[in-house]
Amino acid sequence: MSHAEWVLNSLPLAGNENILDVGCGNGKLTARLAQKVPDGIVIGIDPSDSMLAGVLQMQASTRNLTFLKASAESFSLPYQFDHVIAIHVMHWIQEQEKALANIFAHLKPNGKVHIILAPSKEGLPFYTALKNTMHEWKDDFTGFVNPQQTFDLETYRTLMVRAGFHIDSIHYVYHKSMHENRDALQQWIKQWLPHRKHLPPEKQNAFLDSLMQYYLAAMNIDPQQNSPIPWGEYVLIVHGTKPAPTGKIPG
Repeated sequence: MSHAEWVLNSLPLAGNENILDVGCGNGKLTARLAQKVPDGIVIGIDPSDSMLAGVLQMQASTRNLTFLKASAESFSLPYQFDHVIAIHVMHWIQEQEKALANIFAHLKPNGKVHIILAPSKEGLPFYTALKNTMHEWKDDFTGFVNPQQTFDLETYRTLMVRAGFHIDSIHYVYHKSMHENRDALQQWIKQWLPHRKHLPPEKQNAFLDSLMQYYLAAMNIDPQQNSPIPWGEYVLIVHGTKPAPTGKIPG
């Protein structure tokens, strides 16, 4: 099951909720959420023009669906939400505390946040492959700073509590998947690996080829075979609640 499917299946929805999708990307999950809350509203935000390029048709055909160009740190909307979801986006955000505070401010009292992010891949076959590839290509990566942050469980728990959230649950899950073949896996990695974008276009494919060679070696897979390639990684799943105010209402 994909992480998007997991979110769709796990949210307890009555059909009238307001939902915010932070880092909505291509908007497919956002649109499916809108179908599940016909009497609510769903807003997807993303800072990337290229990611939002294909969403206008979905927005036009769905009454309760809106897409906006905005970042997690600075979005400002005239709504409060029952649920905020952030799937594979928070580890790209440099101002983590600012983003969490902004999400908190846009939740209704007792509103829920659902976050899936990538912790460190250290110790996994891909991490070994990437480390070996970076060593081979070290002359091309002078001054490179990885824009992807990684958080361990306790660090992220602290960030959530500091932002005001009650932690409902926070845990690691090992996620396994299969890619059709080497080319399919390489194309998928190409979509999100930031190291590729540091290189000039004429070197990017060679870098990815080297990375795949090291990954297949780490997995003991014959590079000549054209069969499904396994992938495994840990994800950090966080559920939090914005506590309702306590105390007497001034009379």
